[in-house]
Amino acid sequence: PNPKTVGVNESQLAALQASRDQPIPSAKVAVIGGGLAGLCAVIEAQKKGANVFLFEKQARIGGNSAKATSGINGLNTFATELSGFKDSFNKFKADTLRSGGGLSDQSLVDTLVSNSTDTVNWLHEIFSLDLTDLTQLGGHSAPRTHRLPPKDGRPVPVGYSTISSLRKHIDNLENVTIVTDATLTQIMTEKEENDTFVTGIKYSKNDEIQSFMCDAVVLTTGGYAYDRSEGSLLKEFVPTKVHLPTTSGSQADGGAIRIARRDTSAKLVDMEYVQVHPTGLVDPSDPKSSSKMLAPEAMRGCGGVLFNYLGKRFCDELGTRDYVTACIEKFCRKESNGESMKEQSIAYLTMNEESAELFGSAALDFYEKKGMINRCNGLSELSSFIGCDENVLMETLEEVNSAAKGEINDPCGRTVFRAPNFDPNQMYLVALITPCIHYTMGGIAINASAEVLLEPSRSESHGNASHPIVLGLYAAGECTGGVHGANRLAGNSLLECAVFGRIAGSRSADITSSIAPALDPKIYLPLRLRCRRTLSARGHIHEFTFDLPSSKHKLAPFFKPGQYISIRHTHHNAEPLPEPLDRYYSPVSRDGARGEITLLIKAEPERGPVQGHLCSMTPGDSLLLRGPCGGLSFDLFDPKVERVGLICGGSGVSPMVQIIRECLFANVHKSIRLVWGVEYSEDLVYRKIMDEQARKHSATLNLTYVVNKPDFGWVGEIGMIDEDMLRRYMFRPGKGTKIVVCGPWKMCQIMKELLKNMGYTEDMVYSFM
Repeated sequence: PNPKTVGVNESQLAALQASRDQPIPSAKVAVIGGGLAGLCAVIEAQKKGANVFLFEKQARIGGNSAKATSGINGLNTFATELSGFKDSFNKFKADTLRSGGGLSDQSLVDTLVSNSTDTVNWLHEIFSLDLTDLTQLGGHSAPRTHRLPPKDGRPVPVGYSTISSLRKHIDNLENVTIVTDATLTQIMTEKEENDTFVTGIKYSKNDEIQSFMCDAVVLTTGGYAYDRSEGSLLKEFVPTKVHLPTTSGSQADGGAIRIARRDTSAKLVDMEYVQVHPTGLVDPSDPKSSSKMLAPEAMRGCGGVLFNYLGKRFCDELGTRDYVTACIEKFCRKESNGESMKEQSIAYLTMNEESAELFGSAALDFYEKKGMINRCNGLSELSSFIGCDENVLMETLEEVNSAAKGEINDPCGRTVFRAPNFDPNQMYLVALITPCIHYTMGGIAINASAEVLLEPSRSESHGNASHPIVLGLYAAGECTGGVHGANRLAGNSLLECAVFGRIAGSRSADITSSIAPALDPKIYLPLRLRCRRTLSARGHIHEFTFDLPSSKHKLAPFFKPGQYISIRHTHHNAEPLPEPLDRYYSPVSRDGARGEITLLIKAEPERGPVQGHLCSMTPGDSLLLRGPCGGLSFDLFDPKVERVGLICGGSGVSPMVQIIRECLFANVHKSIRLVWGVEYSEDLVYRKIMDEQARKHSATLNLTYVVNKPDFGWVGEIGMIDEDMLRRYMFRPGKGTKIVVCGPWKMCQIMKELLKNMGYTEDMVYSFM
């Protein structure tokens, strides 16, 4: 670090220390919605010392979470180790992204997957949930969906049991208040410059509107699958699906989503995507009912197969939900079992004796008593119930048997047959199923720290990497969007609720810590990794985004453009280093960005302990940071500084990004020229956004790229930055001109010598190395 800098002065340090010594008051947090996400938020917020108030619109807590039966996904959990199954982060992530059609927010998926291990283990260890029954559901490449094993021969519903265990735990916590029959009507806010702060809520109880002032609000109210009234979100965004039945309860009306949009300008994402579950159970006594009971995914996972009205299979039953649904719509639309079912696509979910045993006879008894499952003794009764030709059905069963034994490749593409024996003389259990709206993928936009995002604002027009947030507003569970993309992977619903509910609760409880500074220039503080984004095709250039201690925190005013932070590494491959290793990085996020700091770092796993440690980090891990450190040898906003030249190599572009963004955001009228040299074209990781800004600010911002080993068709400078390039693209030396240099040490020394030859004096040039 260059010691000749304009850094933090002594009065600022004194003020910083005084604020750090203040006691931090307990946060007052309102959690809206009593499903799994809400209960997890309550537990984590209370754990951090917050006074928590849970508001639930119904008389009982639980929501749709209490009805969940398929299970909760988890990567390499205690149960995975017991079972011996093999799984990986990349497999789980790929399954989730593939199910979402490539539309999922990858930072949210990374957080979901990387936190799944700890979350499932937490449910097991803290709440004694025996999540040892592992199964492989549709769309998964490995068995990772956890359920509770049967007890005394009867199934143990995972959703209800989880809700019950967490509720029992909460009843024994101090500083937690539960208010039922309370419906959110308003989120109260205040504005300060460009920021929106939450100050409280209004809710309806006993036909009266009441106010509740608080420091933070966590929305965990579920989706919008039930409401079909005028003004509903379904009619607004998905009018073509309004006619379908749903498995959601009446609480899933999207009310909080509409309120967040109206009162806080919260951004909504993926609202047009609703998940139509392929297997909603049709009640033969009331086939047109708009509310359906779900046939659990595990019925197919345990070996169940699907037949259409012709007695033929038509899909891989373990495919993703949207795929199976599309197949049912395509191959099963025919009047079945009566005039009343004419408008529905009906398929026949059929389980043999072996798959019924795997699923659990007691569970099937539950559905049978409700008239949802029928027993057929042998092939003749089964074909009669379906209404198909017995010979056709026999051919289908023989085909299934051959595929299960590996004698042929399954024509439908199925590779896993847990119950392969489809003997025509055995007992079959059959359910009529039809697609129904089961889950709404869209909702309130959040980042990986469960902070609610604002609609695009002024800051984005200046290439701000950080999306502005509603300060003090958090969300988790089905009321949010971005995790699942166009289609949710089975078993990720409970996981999303638990992972982001916990994050939202923890983050909301930290809201009052903003009275102390975000960082300290002398003391290393642990910051949580929010997300890592790989920018280069070779996978060696990344953006690491860390949570500041509170959502309200920002680096300004202590942090000035051109300053940097220090990261301390104390371990490598889980082993302590002989001596701590410190490295310095310039933030690429704006100094005024709330709640986060983003660093551009070149890191490859095999390039030493520092880079190896960085590459091994996953969301939720912590790293020691301190700052601000150093800084420019001149005041960037000094009106006497009229021209700023920026020369950088590789990831040394970081401080240049910071300087450009701050100048553009503050509307500082300076002429800026950048010469950026890289080895390969793909290393120009910010070229697109920089070019956009150059077009918008063509009178003040000029960019030159230099590539040493360009791709075919490259149009631009080739080679290394030399004196000729600097004379053509950089300002001439003179009063009002400053040059900033950053990059590898050798490059910086060469640039300083070239600038000296061109007539620049020492006071005109600042080099980071």
